[in-house]
Amino acid sequence: MKKSILIILIILLCGAAAIVRSDGLVITGTENTITFGHATSAPASTGTSASSFARFVAPASFLARSIWIYSGGSGGTGIIGGVYADSGGTAPGARLETSATGITANTTYGCYNLNSAESIASGTAYWIGWLASETIIYGYTAGTNLRYTTADTYSTLSDPFNGASTTARELGVYLSSEVCP
Repeated sequence: MKKSILIILIILLCGAAAIVRSDGLVITGTENTITFGHATSAPASTGTSASSFARFVAPASFLARSIWIYSGGSGGTGIIGGVYADSGGTAPGARLETSATGITANTTYGCYNLNSAESIASGTAYWIGWLASETIIYGYTAGTNLRYTTADTYSTLSDPFNGASTTARELGVYLSSEVCP
């Protein structure tokens, strides 16, 4: 008990938020960041599209606060991220959340805060992706993950989803429990 109190005091003096679990483990800041989707340092390939959404199953329950999208494009290309519920295991359904609009990253991951934190449930499938104002470069790795494009016009993502299936790919896109840096 004395050790836990000492650890909490040290953390509080340093200005960090902390949680001490019943087993004594102290969890702070970014050490507890939860992500899900396809988060790699650089996807193996790039393609071009004006939108793309892929199906992912959440590994843990958490509040998603941002979406990270691997993209590139001409300067000033607008982009918006979105999260959709799964509809029958094969297509996106109801829109759950969108991000603020932003500008594409320069062939790297760009972070876009969600307009509201979205509650993600462990073991549940979600569709994560983006809609751009023009065709952009996006990152992916070959795979069997279902993928859809949307027929929407930038910058509004429809509810429910309005699109069609396309080539299966593991998109360079993921949700995070942290807000953008």
